[in-house]
Amino acid sequence: MAGHGDQRDYGGSSHDHGWSGRDQGGSEREYGGRHRGYDSDRGYGSDRGLIGERQGDRQYDRGPRRGPPTCFNCGEPMHYANQCPHPQKNLKFGRGSAGDFGESSSLSGPDRPKRPQQGDELESKVTEIGRSVAVVCQYVEMEQQKKIAKERRKAEKKEAVRRAAAERAKVELKKKKKEAKALKDAEQKEEMRKCLDIRMALRVGELRDEVREDVRDAIGWLCTVVARGKQKVAPSGSPANSASSSDTEELNLQTRDLCRTEKRKRGPEVYLRIVPRWNYLPNIHLVGLVDRATRCVE
Repeated sequence: MAGHGDQRDYGGSSHDHGWSGRDQGGSEREYGGRHRGYDSDRGYGSDRGLIGERQGDRQYDRGPRRGPPTCFNCGEPMHYANQCPHPQKNLKFGRGSAGDFGESSSLSGPDRPKRPQQGDELESKVTEIGRSVAVVCQYVEMEQQKKIAKERRKAEKKEAVRRAAAERAKVELKKKKKEAKALKDAEQKEEMRKCLDIRMALRVGELRDEVREDVRDAIGWLCTVVARGKQKVAPSGSPANSASSSDTEELNLQTRDLCRTEKRKRGPEVYLRIVPRWNYLPNIHLVGLVDRATRCVE
């Protein structure tokens, strides 16, 4: 069992040797790879130790044995960088040790190309995508605001046109109402004027008849007065005066009968006062009427 324990120790050192070869690169990388592949039988010191014990003392050619591990931080042997008591110095080689997978770096290969940091690239891509999305959102928001402003201006323009049309319609309606009212007033005035003309014509005709009757009555009365005055003045013995008086009486009787006949035709006889009528007869002088009546009698 002691020998097997040595084999387990040797396997462990082979494991360290394999990772050291991987970190160093070149031919040592290839050797480390071969040794790693060979080290797949290192189960004698781990899970496959029982199989090694059952097979017996089988001899294997495991190559030259490497030295103890070396610290990447301080360069001292017998410990790793993650076990180094000194503060970290060689930060460019990373924090990993020979046992850290994918994080260890080699001091013997400074020209080895570094792997790209996928986390930084992903973060930069996410940041760029976020900026693009923000720009797109801002553009979409601006377009929406422009569209809303355009629709608002269009609606305001339509509202202004509608209001102007409503105002024009209102003004036209008022104008039409005013014209209709004026036309109606003109028609009413024309009708009233026609009615007044008709009534005036009728009234003038009636006044003419009345004036004519009044004039005839006045002339007859004057003739009667004149005839009576002449009868009193003339002597009773002269035959000429008697003849003239008889003619005057006959004329008065005929005129009186004529006036009475026309009055009967026009209606019932109405007794009027003759004296006030002289005030309503324009441009009629008593002297002129008496002279004309006298000439007619003679």
